[in-house]
Amino acid sequence: MSNRARWDHLQAPLDLVVCPGDFAELGVWRGETFLPMAAVAAKEKRIAHAVDSFRGMLKSTLNDIDEQGRDCYPEGALSAGGPEALRQATAEMPNVRIHVGYIPQVLRKVKPEAGLALVHIDLDQYQPTRAAMAWAWPRINAGGVMAMHDYWPGRGCLASKAIDEFLRDERLTLTGRNPESSHAWIRKGEA
Repeated sequence: MSNRARWDHLQAPLDLVVCPGDFAELGVWRGETFLPMAAVAAKEKRIAHAVDSFRGMLKSTLNDIDEQGRDCYPEGALSAGGPEALRQATAEMPNVRIHVGYIPQVLRKVKPEAGLALVHIDLDQYQPTRAAMAWAWPRINAGGVMAMHDYWPGRGCLASKAIDEFLRDERLTLTGRNPESSHAWIRKGEA
């Protein structure tokens, strides 16, 4: 059921951003969406935060077992082999900050001083997705957007379950959704 996120999938959420603040991607993997995000951020004189373990997934929980009883993202899956490739690719981009570690612990190091304008969460598993959303939402400036990948409404596992629970608990409604890319997003209203 999974598909890869692409930068063009984030055009609709990006078009809704009407505030100052940093950009961030939580779940960078090999940087296919982060690198163009960082380039746009540079043009707009914003900081771009890349947050990932770069070593793959943590051990799955019961919330990560799909409807057929499969562990779709076992420990170590989707390893990028470390952050070195992304560091090399962004060496000439002074606006990039790379934060290496697992969520939620690594988020203690991420300090968007200008707040956040755009956050892309692509973590696949339940617990890191839930923790990332709880961290990001209060830091998003009015007029900013939080986009989430791997969202299939009502699916009782993985990122979808975390997103549904977060929306319910925070009493939020999606601003938009692209079923083809499995993205959904929320735009924070005016303060």
